Amino acid sequence: MKKIFCSLMLIFCINIVASSQVIEEPIPKFAEKLLTLNKASSENNITNHGFRVLTSDELISLGYDEESLGNLIVGIGDSRITCKIQTNLTGRYVEKVIVGGVRYLNARYMADEYLTAGYTMDKEKSRGNEMIFVKQTDKYNYFAFIEFIVNPNMCMANATFKRVARK
Repeated sequence: MKKIFCSLMLIFCINIVASSQVIEEPIPKFAEKLLTLNKASSENNITNHGFRVLTSDELISLGYDEESLGNLIVGIGDSRITCKIQTNLTGRYVEKVIVGGVRYLNARYMADEYLTAGYTMDKEKSRGNEMIFVKQTDKYNYFAFIEFIVNPNMCMANATFKRVARK
């Protein structure tokens, strides 16, 4: 009886781990990847990372209007991380990615994740609990607007990412 119980618990734990939300790369890299995809590919990507994509009815019940649903994907992970993807009207390009509810040990760890990913902090425009990070590549400028709260146990951040073509 004990072996059966242990076997069932093992299967249950493996099932949870296999279907749980996994973002193995840093949040900036995850968002940059989403910014390069179209609507269908970005939806598949977040689903593969364990996010549950909300249905139109669920989004309407959360206060979204029907007009915005055509260019919006919202996913919720089991770790309470959310991912909101906004595309242009045709769904061909992702315009904005918002990753919310990301927990860090403290604000320094959060900032280090962006600095390690090649972003620089815009110290003039960053203030209080808002930070702005910029990353320049040959083709694009990436912007990360981060709002965060800090308590003695953790730092929680919401980040909005945008990509602009360089001229």
